[in-house]
Amino acid sequence: MSRIMNKIFKFLKLIYRKSRGLSAIVYAVLFILTIFQYLYTAASDPGYLVDGERDEWLVIGNRKAQKEIINNAYGNNRNLNSKCFNCNIYKPPRSKHCHHCNKCILQYDHHCPWLNTCIGYGNHCRFWWYLLEETILCFWTFIMFISSYRTKTSSGLRWRSCIIIICLTLLFFLLFFLVLLLLFHSYLASTNQTSHEVTRRKRISEIRDVPLEIHPYSKGCVQNIYYFCCTPQVPYEIQQIPSLEILKQREHHSCMQSLYFNCC
Repeated sequence: MSRIMNKIFKFLKLIYRKSRGLSAIVYAVLFILTIFQYLYTAASDPGYLVDGERDEWLVIGNRKAQKEIINNAYGNNRNLNSKCFNCNIYKPPRSKHCHHCNKCILQYDHHCPWLNTCIGYGNHCRFWWYLLEETILCFWTFIMFISSYRTKTSSGLRWRSCIIIICLTLLFFLLFFLVLLLLFHSYLASTNQTSHEVTRRKRISEIRDVPLEIHPYSKGCVQNIYYFCCTPQVPYEIQQIPSLEILKQREHHSCMQSLYFNCC
């Protein structure tokens, strides 16, 4: 057992030598930041709708005006779609009840098993930053293992090559998955969509009749990214879908116009 531990220690020491100096410090800082971002995102409030009587999620304007927006969004099916019978509250559009958390989430995206929490209005941007840091860290580690594998070793260190090959295989699949996930959530941020709206569009009453090539909540790529990254978390602003005529007009805008009105 001690021989195996010594070999592992020598192996880690060799990797450290490959990235020693300033790069090792930067790598360590990135590793710590990724762990911090993971814990920060996991502990953050995704936008729980706890008390429906106080309507704390309402924005500027009185409650009556905001409830009219809900009525307009849901139409004649308000009681069927906006009422959560688990939480016994009326939830605004784009929200959904999570059966894992047993709570309603504002602008629900998905329930993340990695973080053991929901991703929604309150932490979607933090989740994107966590994916970015995790992707960079995984890519950097992948490069380090490749560099270590290319180093000439004696015949007595063949076990090291086997370990590196196994680690490289696992890192490749992990990196591939992280890159796809990062690109997908970048697309969601630029078009003001959620994973739930993309995958369950036909089941969401307020957007099921909107053509698939139109993003109903989009305010333009620039404003969508600003809304995703820079807007305050409270109070929550209920987003109303424009009429179908306006959405179809935006569909024919040029790419430059689409930066501010509707995404490309």
